[in-house]
Parts: sequence; C-alpha cells; structure tokens
Amino acid sequence: MAQTARSPGDGDVTMQAATGRMKAHSDVVGPVLIVIALLLVAVVPLRSPRPEPVDAAASEFSAARAIDHVEEIAREPHAMGSVAIERVRDYLIDELEGLGLEPVLQTTRVPDYFGSDESVELVNLMARIPGTDPTRAVALMGHYDTEPTTPGANDNAAAVAAIVETARALVDRPPLRNDVILLFTDGEEPAPRHGASAFVAEHPWLDDIGVIVNFEAVGGSGTSLLIETSDPDAWLVGEASKAAPDLAAFSFITSLVDLLGGADTDFAPFRTHGTRGLGFAYLQGSPIYHTEFDTVDRVSHASLQHHGSLALSLSRHFGDLDLDRDPTDGRATYFSIAGLTIRYPEPWAVPLGFLVLLAFGVAAARRIRAGHTSPNSLVRGAGVTTVAVLVGSVVAGLGWWALTAMRPMPSTTESFVYLAGLLVLAAAVPVAMVRLAERSHRTDRSGGAVLVWVVLTVLAALTLPSASYLFMWPALAGSLVLVWNATSPWQRAIRFAMVAAPAVILSVPAVYFLFELAQPRPGNPDSEIVAVVILPILLALLVAVLARAGWTRDDQR
Repeated sequence: MAQTARSPGDGDVTMQAATGRMKAHSDVVGPVLIVIALLLVAVVPLRSPRPEPVDAAASEFSAARAIDHVEEIAREPHAMGSVAIERVRDYLIDELEGLGLEPVLQTTRVPDYFGSDESVELVNLMARIPGTDPTRAVALMGHYDTEPTTPGANDNAAAVAAIVETARALVDRPPLRNDVILLFTDGEEPAPRHGASAFVAEHPWLDDIGVIVNFEAVGGSGTSLLIETSDPDAWLVGEASKAAPDLAAFSFITSLVDLLGGADTDFAPFRTHGTRGLGFAYLQGSPIYHTEFDTVDRVSHASLQHHGSLALSLSRHFGDLDLDRDPTDGRATYFSIAGLTIRYPEPWAVPLGFLVLLAFGVAAARRIRAGHTSPNSLVRGAGVTTVAVLVGSVVAGLGWWALTAMRPMPSTTESFVYLAGLLVLAAAVPVAMVRLAERSHRTDRSGGAVLVWVVLTVLAALTLPSASYLFMWPALAGSLVLVWNATSPWQRAIRFAMVAAPAVILSVPAVYFLFELAQPRPGNPDSEIVAVVILPILLALLVAVLARAGWTRDDQR
C-alpha cells in the first residue's frame, strides 16, 4: 500500500500546532476557573439566609411562622382609608395584644389620594416593648397600607410580618436595656408619606427614638440590602456590622440612592428630622411592584428571613447600647465581603486615590524606561478602551430597552439570562475595536485599561468618595501588576487573580444593584430607570478589560 511521503519537519509542525492549541486552551480555562471562584465569593453577601422552619427556637426568627402573618395581611389590597385596611389593623392589634403589648393609635385625616375629594382617616399603629434601664428606644418600622390595585404581599406585608415575628421573639427572651418601639405606619404609598410625616410632626414618642430601622420591598426576592442611612453613618454601619453577620452594606448603594433623591420611603421624614437610622429593602423581581401579582406565593421565604434576622439582631444589639451617646465618627466608606463589612473613614478616599495615581505613575515610568510602552501608546490604549466600552454599553442598553418593551414583566431568571446575553453582545464591540486599533496604531491595551481605572478612581474620590472603593482597589492592583514580568503560566495566573479579585468581588454587588434598578416596573412607571442598565454593563466591561491586563502575556501587552 502506497504511503505519502513526509518531510522531516512535518512532525515538528504538528507538535507546534498541538502545543499552540494547548496554550490557547489554557489561556481560556485558567482565567475562567479563577473568575468562577471569585464570583462564588462575590455573591456571598447577596445571598439571603436559610429560612428557619416553624419549629425553630422560640427566641429566634422564623420565616415559616412569619409567612402566616403575610397571608392574613395580604388577602386583598388595603389602601389607606379603605375598609380592608381596618381589617388588617384589627388583625395587628390582636397579634400585639396576644404578645402582652398595648397597641397605641395615632389618628389624623389626610386627603384621599386614591379617589374622592374627601379626606380619609389615617391611623398609625404602634406598641412598645419596655426595657430594663432605657436610654433611648430602638424603633422597627414598616408601613401596612398598599396601593389600591395590589395585595402588597412584599410591599409591605413582608416587613410588617417580620416586625410582628421579631416582637414575638423579643418578648420570649429577657428584656433588653432599651425600649423597642414597633411602628406600623399608614399612608406610605402617597408621595407625602402621610403616616411617617404625621408621626415625626406630632407624636411624643419621636424624641424617645435613638435608632430607627425601616423595612421595605420593591420585588419578591433577593437580599435585604442596606439602601439608606442617616448622616453621619460611620457609627451606625459599624454597630450594624457587629450585630448582623449577614449584613449586606455597600456605601456605593447608599450614596447612589442619595444622588437619586433618596428611596422616597417612610425613612425620609425621620432622616430629615435628624433621627439616626438604617433603611433596608429587597429588590429582586421588581416588575411585580405595585401590581396584582404581588401575592403571597411570590414572597421569597429567604428574603422574609433576611428581613426578620436583621430586625431581630439589630434590635438586640442596639437595644443594649447607650443610645444617648452622640457619635462623632462622621461618614464611612464600606462594603461587605463574605460575611465581613470592611469600612474606613470617607475622607480617606482622596489621599488613597492619589496614592493609586502615584502607584500608576511609578509603574508607567518603569514600563516606559524599559521600552515596553510610551506615553502616546498608554493614552491611545486608554482612549480605545473608553470608547469601546462606552459603545458596547450603549449597544447593549438599546438591546435591553427593546427587550423590556416586548417583555415588560420578565421573571428574575429571564432577566438575568437577558443580562448574560447583553454582556456577550457588549463585549464583542470592545474586542472588535481593540483589534482594529492595533492594526493601525501601537496601543498599550493593558496600561491603557489600568489608566482608565486610575482616572475613574481619582474622579470618584473627588466627587463621590463613598463609591471610590469600586475603582480604587482594582486600580491599585492593576498598577502593581503592570511591572510584573510574569514568565510562567503560574505567575500569570497569580497576576490575573491579583487584578481580578478586587475588580470582580467589589463590582458584582454594584452590577447586581444597578441591574435591579433598571428593571421595568409597569405597576409604577415613575420608578422605572431602564436606561440605567448601561451602567452595570459598562462596569462589567471595565472589569473584563482590566482583568485581561493581568492575564495578557508580556509580549502581547
């Protein structure tokens, strides 16, 4: 049988091809495995605690017990002034009396926001769990009214149920040092926040409150995030982090909510008055917000457990502190990572930002002296990176706008599938633009990507210091690895992890929160900010180009 003649070099060519394929394979598998591991760490603070069963210890919070209250409260819509809200109020009064507490009513009349020109009766319901040697009181707050079109199982029966079950757990144990006030407000849904405003304006218990904690929901699931704080917040967040190991607190979120004018909840009148406090809400699945679909079967037991776990742990912690103390700790920058909440004074942002700028300057100078780059190449790399991620984000944003127009009520799973597809679409644009730029000019892709992060760090430190941590620590890591001449796959993997770890772990909660803000909410169009989707996609792309700088071989930079 005839054999095809082979030249002596054929085997070498085949081996080289196989080696090239193996190297390309490792160039994909290595970073993917590292990113998956980092994502698992990044989502830890975004996971709600496991729901406790109905037979959990009497002194602990149980979502299985609390859901019974949700079912009773959310049988029907119960707007302020309606017959239905009287039924809910009577139910809550019975529950509080069953715990041995004395319900107190605050009654006033307000305009009928939802119908006639007549005024309607508004009733705040409250009770007090006495302490042994009170300084000031801890207040737990949630509104018990709804919009006229929704049973409001999440907004806000879940919060009310969490407070009732928390009260039961508190009563089951020896009393705390401080009083605990249970405040169920009426008339939260109209923009004036009638119930909370009436309490702040008229009720004598206001001056007794040392810390108030408000609970809300804009969806059916997700972690109970810290979305609002009073100012200053360093002491509050520090004490809350001691009390609650499952605290999900990110100063980026509270600062952004401030920029947007606040969350417009019952917390606002108290914050304006100067009462110290914290506001929590879960946001996932927000297309059901203010619709007939906000029913008991759409309440996540894990989210309900998180509300209640926070209410109970914060009550117990602040309930034993001296709340007459006037902390002077100022504002803080903070973020939660794997059960820890890291914080430092907000004024540190500016010097830390310029430290990052200095680190990049040293790294860039060394690379320029070594002949690896030039100032023009760095600037071109930064310019290409900026334009590419902006264009990619806008393209993906237009895709999200089209999707939400066709699917105004996507499920949580569906919306995250869309996000994954949009990220792939958005990433294709920077890849194409960078390759095109490399054909016509020498661009320092790695140095340019880090330069973009350094500029964002300085800008954030100067304009929104409590959000600067998002950019600062990834930019510092990126600057450090620019001068590391990695010579082996293991060194490249370590270098990649050094850059990707702070970028992924710090950015994932921000991407999550911003994407939830961008959800369509047909039941409340005023709360829709669909265009915000550009921001999480932009941040994700920036993370990708920075992480790439840590993996790229030195001869490809």
